[in-house]
Amino acid sequence: MKTFASLFVSLCALCVCRGAGGSPATPQQAYEGKNSATTNSSLVTRHSSLPRVWMSATLRNDMEETIRMCAEQGVDCVEVPTWQAEDCRRNLAALRKYGVKGFTSSGSDPTMDSRPAVHDGMPCERAVCVAGAYRGLAIDRNVFSFTAGPHEIVVEPPVYSVRQPYTRRRKNPDGTVSIVKSGHYYGSFRPTGKAEIIVPERLYDGRQHLRIIPCEVLSAGSDAKPENDTAAGMSGPEIENRRLVRLKFDLTDCADCLLDKVGIAVYWESDPDGASWKNGNGQLSVFSDLTRERARHVGRWRANQWVLANEGTFPSNDIVAIRFGDECFNITGWVDCPAASFPLWGFSESGLAAFGKVSGSATNLSLARSATIAPRTWGYPEIYGKWAYAKALYEYHRACAEIVRVFREGVREVTPDLLVFRNTTRAGMWSEQNDHDGSGQELLARELDFIHIDPYPIHAGSYATETIPCDMGYVSGFAQRFGKPLIPWMQAHAYAPSGLGDITPADMKRMWEQHLPFGPDAMMWLGFNAHPGTSDTEMTFPKRSPESWAYAKELFAKVHAEQKAKVLGPKSQVLDSATRTQDPGPRTQDLGRMEAASVAIVRPYVTRAMCCMQSDGRWRNPADRYLEAWALAWGVDNGQLFDIFELPPNELRGEGADSPILDELARYGRVVTTIALPGLPNALILGAGTEGTDQTQEEFDALRKSFAKEIAEELSESNVESQKSKVPKLTTYDLRLTTIILANESLKVEIVPEWAGRMMFFGRPGDVNALWTYPAAITYTIDSAGNPLWKNVGGEKTWVGSQKRGWRAFAGVENGRVWPPPAWFDSMPMQVVETGPTNAVLRTGVNRAGDWAISMERSFTLLGDRLVVRQRLIPEDAAKICEPPITNDMRRLWSIAQVPRPDRVAIRLVGEGRHNDDAGLPAPVPSNIPGWSWIHLSDTTTDGKIEVDGDALAAPLSNGSGWFLIEQTAPARHLSAFEKPGRAMVFATRPNYQPSAYAELEFAAYGADAEQTLTFRLTPSLK
Repeated sequence: MKTFASLFVSLCALCVCRGAGGSPATPQQAYEGKNSATTNSSLVTRHSSLPRVWMSATLRNDMEETIRMCAEQGVDCVEVPTWQAEDCRRNLAALRKYGVKGFTSSGSDPTMDSRPAVHDGMPCERAVCVAGAYRGLAIDRNVFSFTAGPHEIVVEPPVYSVRQPYTRRRKNPDGTVSIVKSGHYYGSFRPTGKAEIIVPERLYDGRQHLRIIPCEVLSAGSDAKPENDTAAGMSGPEIENRRLVRLKFDLTDCADCLLDKVGIAVYWESDPDGASWKNGNGQLSVFSDLTRERARHVGRWRANQWVLANEGTFPSNDIVAIRFGDECFNITGWVDCPAASFPLWGFSESGLAAFGKVSGSATNLSLARSATIAPRTWGYPEIYGKWAYAKALYEYHRACAEIVRVFREGVREVTPDLLVFRNTTRAGMWSEQNDHDGSGQELLARELDFIHIDPYPIHAGSYATETIPCDMGYVSGFAQRFGKPLIPWMQAHAYAPSGLGDITPADMKRMWEQHLPFGPDAMMWLGFNAHPGTSDTEMTFPKRSPESWAYAKELFAKVHAEQKAKVLGPKSQVLDSATRTQDPGPRTQDLGRMEAASVAIVRPYVTRAMCCMQSDGRWRNPADRYLEAWALAWGVDNGQLFDIFELPPNELRGEGADSPILDELARYGRVVTTIALPGLPNALILGAGTEGTDQTQEEFDALRKSFAKEIAEELSESNVESQKSKVPKLTTYDLRLTTIILANESLKVEIVPEWAGRMMFFGRPGDVNALWTYPAAITYTIDSAGNPLWKNVGGEKTWVGSQKRGWRAFAGVENGRVWPPPAWFDSMPMQVVETGPTNAVLRTGVNRAGDWAISMERSFTLLGDRLVVRQRLIPEDAAKICEPPITNDMRRLWSIAQVPRPDRVAIRLVGEGRHNDDAGLPAPVPSNIPGWSWIHLSDTTTDGKIEVDGDALAAPLSNGSGWFLIEQTAPARHLSAFEKPGRAMVFATRPNYQPSAYAELEFAAYGADAEQTLTFRLTPSLK
């Protein structure tokens, strides 16, 4: 991975500050182009007529007292309910009486409440999930070990939390009331009677290899004892009435399978009749057309209530917005213990059909051996494949966003001017809980009329400094990109189970100051309860903290005054004054954020969906956590703005040239992501090569700290011009080229993708280069016609042959030329597929001439004191453009490392140590080092080459400090019907070659699918 410092300066040299003019010229048009829903430009324009202070309140039939108190305090817009038309009429009159606007809510959200549909006699489809606990572990994010043979196990209901964080009142038989605990289990789930055991026959290799073993699902009696019971020591109705399930299945025929990676899938649906801590009203499938139609009906019905209250027309001047639902589309757990489930939603009939449509798979599990199935256990791409995870998560998020879209369409049928919004997260934009409750932030931002989240920082009397900058930093770019208002929900309530607390005046001031850098168009407060005689203890305003309610009037007046002057306060860094010195310059609210972001963070679903918190508290496949660490280091630790792009799995089709997202990303000075992006070679790629690994919280914190330090060092420069003047001079390279740098304490490696992926430096940090390089040859021509076809810039590279036979197809069979070699694999750019701090993968396109079609890959992995290089031909890529597919087995894949010409080269012979008879260099002779022979070059005066059966070559370093050693550790094969059987080759120029003499240490593999793995290292001696 290129170091952040060198990446920063190279990008700054190219970057023109975006500012307001650097954003897409017509964000509204861009938004409409990506949306199927009809939009009204007045709804997404950030305009001065938008209410500035909103108040969410406890709803009652008569809201006049609430409206009066809020109006006196300076609130512009008060929440009122949409119940019966008479209630609407009464509250509408109160809004007009006190001169304030109103917003309302949808009430019923069909994704979380099936009762209205059932009451109205409408058909519906319940949501179905995979969840439960076995051996004290959540089955939706853990695999298990079994033996071949029959089994009977007991699975607990889905666990919501490690404890019982909620309480409810229960009436006893004697008439008394007792307080009972709940919340360890979800409480409102019931088993569907379906369960499966998923056994991998072998690991994913481009397709799934799974056996779906049917289970007999039986109810478990009161005497059933789960292994490692998660509810041990707990009591109460939710424990006494829990629904254990007993599974019987037979793995006798699976002895040859991977029985240490067995998945368990127990299916549950929500039960509106169950004892539940929350949302026990029955959930409907977000994938179902029936649910969408229900959402459309709710939108239409709620808007019509106000039409009835206003004598036939919608009161657009009074009711300005409607909130649809709240946070979750499907509920998720706290994931605060190994047993807690997400759970995995999307297993209703319509959900499976939606996945099958995008993955090309069947829903019939009897076809599982030939079809792709949706992952039953999260976080195991080695079993299901990463694209299965990406498509499953994205389709889930898209289905949730479509629920919002059709609700808005229902509203639009009645009134075109009512703003539709939703609280889209429970805080923690990077959390898996938000992913699994359906919160696809960008998809929702496209469908909603303004951006609305609730970053609550007050917990148990303490202030979480990072909460607001983290979450607002994530979503503020959506407002900027899509031209939509940004209205955060400000905390004014104390929700005890979550640890929230009442706010103080100092908290209120601090919260708003932290929001300011992101250009909020308004503030919305939750919550208010002015009704006398109520026992609601969760609302700060106006009773629980009178001093805060008094300060609210002062704060609201300041906001109105600033808006009147078109100024919202000081331009500031993202963190507040307690953490960072602020710049006193003014900012104009109508521009949204003071500055457009120069950095785009691309969050691909293909790496996001794989990342999963496991039972031991580690994140598996942590590439998304690498991206999060960089985002926090940039946005929170260094107070900088960025824009998020949540990249769908199918967005970059083919080479990606037709994806409009690439045009948008090209406007940014810097792009940070986890995958290669076509056409954006300078993107900083994080987390490459981490699939199958894990990361602890301590490692995450260290990574973030490292990123923050690098960023801070670069930001200390005063401006872009000073950065340009300080571009570090690369030792031997043209500064126009991108350089990938892999480094650790032992080695440094530099790779130039534009020069066919050559390695141009290999050595100890700050020490001599083991490779011979001549970058001036970038302009050197050797072709008789003067065409710059061959550019011998040196380094270590991959060549493809056969040189004598194959190259004629490129050079022209009619004249029999075999020189110069094909330019594409020797000097043309390679695409960067992955990069990380110690790894990189580069790939060519498919190149064809005559009967040849070749695609090639080079991968580099730095492991301690050695570099592992894998190179391979990719016949499946070549076959795509050839009919019939190319099968020519005379291919030869060379690794060629050029080194300063030494007096001798060491070779480790294998087999009989054969060599070709027409060699231009002396044959190997025994050396004084056991296992090694010498190829002496000191006596040769002309160019020469020798081909030998050997698996290691070594040349002395030019400063005499040791040896540069290359070993062919994993060749594909050595023999070919067309070539002599040598594996290792040495070539040497004449001693007086200009600009300086060099030798080549070469290894070969053969065949159309040839590949080889080489290990490069430095060693003091060969003994």
